[in-house]
Amino acid sequence: MRCRNMANIKRILIKRRMKQGELAKAVGVSAQTISDFINGKHDVASRTLYRIAKVLDVSMEELIEEE
Repeated sequence: MRCRNMANIKRILIKRRMKQGELAKAVGVSAQTISDFINGKHDVASRTLYRIAKVLDVSMEELIEEE
């Protein structure tokens, strides 16, 4: 599964008072990669989506659901 709609990451980061760079470090990707995910420039692989959800303490569904 690959996902392109990751705008929810930004909302959750704000809610958690976490910076994109902090998330990137915890997930093991670059801050630019997180930015690209948020802006829909790159698909997110399932494994990365899982790691993002785990770090943000949300479900994968919450990350990809349409608002």
